[in-house]
Amino acid sequence: MAKYKGGQYVYIAESNRWIRKATVISYSGGFYTLGFLDGGLTRLREHRIYAIEQEAQDVIDRFNPPKPEPTQPVLKRTHHFYT
Repeated sequence: MAKYKGGQYVYIAESNRWIRKATVISYSGGFYTLGFLDGGLTRLREHRIYAIEQEAQDVIDRFNPPKPEPTQPVLKRTHHFYT
């Protein structure tokens, strides 16, 4: 049973990096056919499609955690330097 209706705007997390807005064209055999606003089509299962942009952003954040702040490495002195 289709969760999204034809003509409805939805969001996908493409490659777990970018959010793309698309329009639902049809539902058949467990797959949605989506049309992108800049052209092109794709077929995806329901669990890859999100009704609001924030849900897609949460998926991206889960797969790409923030990187820690770089710190200065602590160098051990192994030699005496005479001046």
